[in-house]
Amino acid sequence: MRDRWFNGLPKDVQQAILDAARDSLAWQRAESPASEKAFEQKMKDAGVTFTSPDVGPFRSAVEPFYKEYGDKINANEVIKRIREA
Repeated sequence: MRDRWFNGLPKDVQQAILDAARDSLAWQRAESPASEKAFEQKMKDAGVTFTSPDVGPFRSAVEPFYKEYGDKINANEVIKRIREA
């Protein structure tokens, strides 16, 4: 939503929207894995083949980028979270 519209709302309404968004996010993150697994099984049942590539070469390929740009674009925290994923 637009900041101007949101900021024009009463503070209690703003807080209610923020609380609902936080609750919705928590629900989505809790429900998503089971939902994804069910849809994956449905697609497998329909004949879709899933593969799991080796991510090692991809991670190695981006290391030079991380080293060169981590500090330059202030992305070290994001890079850390990517590496942990």
